[in-house]
Amino acid sequence: MSCMKYLMLFVMIFTLGCATVNKKLDPKAKLFYERGYEGQMDFKVLVKDEPCKERIRSSYRVKVEGGDFLVLTLTHSELKKLLQDDCITFVSATQRLEPK
Repeated sequence: MSCMKYLMLFVMIFTLGCATVNKKLDPKAKLFYERGYEGQMDFKVLVKDEPCKERIRSSYRVKVEGGDFLVLTLTHSELKKLLQDDCITFVSATQRLEPK
């Protein structure tokens, strides 16, 4: 019976951890994150403050830089790791503009 209690505790902790991560994602980015993707994709990442921005900039490939955001080129594993970071407040999938 005690094994079942530990299993339930693990499931609850895992669910809460995923819920926190999913709050940081816009719907399109959440879809990419949940389905996984191969290769690299660009994501617009909002950061808390300037020290966080500097740290993130030194750790990932920056494509564009703005006031409180960075556009980063990330693999799925890099996105997963980045979402665990407290410096990140929101992540959205960038949109590609194509001529008609």
